[in-house]
Parts: sequence; structure tokens; C-alpha cells
Amino acid sequence: MKDIQWKNKNYKVLIDSEEELQSDFLQADLDFMRKNSEDSLSKRQFPLVEFNGDKVKIKFVGEFITPNTNFISLPKNFKVNEKNVDLTIQILNKYKDLKKDGNLLLSNFSFSYDKNDIESDMFFFKKLKEFFLDYITYEFIYPKKRIEVHSPRAIKNSKIDIVKTEREIGRKGPGITYKVKDIKNSGKWNLDDIYFSTLMNLLDDCGSEKDREKINNMFRFLKDEGYDINLIKIDDDVINQIKICETEIKHYPIVNTLIKYYETKSVSNKFTIKVFYTKNFEYVWEFFSRIVFKYSDSFKKRIFEEIDIQNLIIKDINDDITEHNDIRPDVFSDYDGHRFIGDCKYYRNLEGDFYKEMYEYNIALGNKYPMVIFVPSMKTQRSYIRKRSIYELFVVKISIEDVIEDVMNNTDNVIKSVHKMLEASERWENTLV
Repeated sequence: MKDIQWKNKNYKVLIDSEEELQSDFLQADLDFMRKNSEDSLSKRQFPLVEFNGDKVKIKFVGEFITPNTNFISLPKNFKVNEKNVDLTIQILNKYKDLKKDGNLLLSNFSFSYDKNDIESDMFFFKKLKEFFLDYITYEFIYPKKRIEVHSPRAIKNSKIDIVKTEREIGRKGPGITYKVKDIKNSGKWNLDDIYFSTLMNLLDDCGSEKDREKINNMFRFLKDEGYDINLIKIDDDVINQIKICETEIKHYPIVNTLIKYYETKSVSNKFTIKVFYTKNFEYVWEFFSRIVFKYSDSFKKRIFEEIDIQNLIIKDINDDITEHNDIRPDVFSDYDGHRFIGDCKYYRNLEGDFYKEMYEYNIALGNKYPMVIFVPSMKTQRSYIRKRSIYELFVVKISIEDVIEDVMNNTDNVIKSVHKMLEASERWENTLV
């Protein structure tokens, strides 16, 4: 376990699927992890760690914050350095909405022993974003009190005060007295500034690029309409500042959400779990691999049109008739004029027999494209080629770090390396598109 300073935050850095000595953890943190493990077992949920003798095995990728310690666990085979801490946090933020079978893969929640209903920052961000984008309904932008304006010209979005009009005509001359919403507001009413600043602070950690675009578009619209909204520094006294703002019923959803958010932030013994459990990160890894290896749905459909993939009957290598209904490789790659088929194994090691990929996949899918198994490693390199009769399987060590860097930076370094390795395949030239 290594200490890394990242943006004024000190992390204890762990690695998914690796073991750490129990003695390296504070007893209070260890007690919580043991309780989490026991609770997860009884609820059939994923645990943060597994206890094994005097060690604990890390079972997550992501951020785990206790009242005493900030932990971050990097994906398997990542080097421990500041760059990879930053990369892991980018993954948590950018892919927080990733789903498998309709369920979010990221677990993101906060709680304490004293107060079990603490919501996560993501919960508050989604609520505050909803209010901001529907400003007409919630009217966070101006206070309850209206200002009076006596004018000879009609004023839009205002109410006429007949009694005061009669009084003001004698004092100010011809015209009508209007009650106008105070879009500029005053120093005693800054709910809009507090709200907008809170939303923007949460946006960096919880929002997507699409969220940022929507919020910025709304901000520019409100500015063009003449509303005065400012980014301000949030003081420790923010809850009292919110409470002194004069509000009415339509303001309550925003006021109550802001107060609850800042009360949550003040809880001293809060635990925060923002993680992909190891099993869920396997799906994240498959998702990333499809991006990096240029997954082609049209290539997949072309192959599947040639076979009945739902009820496939083939002969295996011993000429036995076998029914297969699970021929679903992760990757159908089509890039730079070449195609290959691959499976991505976040768990498996090089000692696996890979029988299914070597024979069943090759037989079922025509035995004419390079078949590749990708196994996580520290470095991207070819491990070996298995050949038997007409069957061929490449086993390639693939750096998860390299894959994720390509995903985040939109580069093609990994697939170019893989293409170089596949030039040794007898099928390579036959895959030209």
C-alpha cells in the first residue's frame, strides 16, 4: 500500500485483486471492512474485500473513503503512480452511468453509523441539475419579494398594483406602478448564487460532458435574459445564509435539497463508497475492450447471418455432435482493413485451457478469422500461439493501463500493437476487407 498525493487529497493506493496485510490498515478501517464483508455475505452482495488469514484481498476498483483514510483501488496490473490515480478517478466520473442489463455498474453511496440516510453527492447533483434546467417551475433565480417600478411604458412579466398606481401618479406623474420580479436581487438574498455555485462544484465530480453542456446553455440563456447569477465561494456558514433568504413554497425543493446536502457534508464520521466491484469491473473491461479493438456490429451480424447462433449444432474435435448456445465472443474487430474475433478475460490467467475459444468459437464462426484471447498484464505483448490441426488461437497479454489510456485519450495504440502480433497468423492476409 502506497501513499499518493492527488489534488490536495492523500490516498492509500490499493490494486484490484491483490492482497494486503491486515496490519497495514487502521483497526477502525479494518473493523468496517470486516462488517461490510459479513453484511455483503448475508445480503448476497459484493464485498469491498475478502479476508484470507492475515491478509485482505481487494475486490473493487474505485474510491473508498472512511472518517480516517482515503483509499483508492486501481485496476489490475496498474502501476501505482499519480497519473494512474488520476486515470482511475476519470473512469469513475466519466463512466458512472454505465449499465449492464439495466443496472448501474458503479456503486455510489454515503452513510454513517449514526445517520443511515446520507445520500451520495450524485444524488444531490441530479436533484439540483433537475431544478436548474427547469428554472421556470422552481424559480430559484429570484426572491419572493418583488420590487415596485412606476413606468409610463408596459413592463413584461409584471403585476399591476392599482392602489399604488393611484398614489404614485400624484408623486411621479403619468404611468402605472408595476410589481416586478427582482432578477438582480440583493446582498440579503443570494440563494441563486449559492445554488448555482453548489451545482457547479458538484458538476466536476458527478456530471457528464452532456450535463455540462446543458447547464452551460441554460446559464447563458439566463444571462441573456438579464438574470444576475454568480459563482461564489461557499462559506462554512452557508446553511444560515440559505435560511435567511426569504422564500415561498416553490423555493422549498431547492432550499431543502441545499440544506440537506451541506448537512451531509458536515457529518464527521461519513463513509463514502464509489466503486466498481471486481465482478462489475469485468464488464467495464469488456466495454473498454470493444472500444479499443474497434468492435463492429456489422461484422458480427455478417457472421451470425451465416449460422443459427441461438441453436447451433456442430461437430467438436472428436467428431462428437454437440449443441452450443453460448458462442458470444466479446469483440468482433474491424479496423484498418483487417478483422479478428476476440474474448477479454479480466480474471483468467495464461494457464487457462481456453478450449471453448480454441475449438468451439473457431468451428462455430467459420474457422477463418484470427481468434484472440486477451489476458490482463503489466505489458501488451503476445504470449503464445496455440495450433492444432486447422485450429489456431492467439493468447495476448494486454495492459489494462494501455487500454484505458486509449479509451480516455481516443488513441489507437493498442489495436495497432495487436495487428502487428496477428501478422504471424496464417489467416491474416485472408482477413483483408
